[in-house]
Amino acid sequence: MNLELALAGVAALLLLLYLLYSLWQPERF
Repeated sequence: MNLELALAGVAALLLLLYLLYSLWQPERF
């Protein structure tokens, strides 16, 4: 398992979660 691939996956997942959270609560954004 490549470390870069794992880091890229985690970063993409966190970014996706952050975008979903901002869409669910636009007031706090």
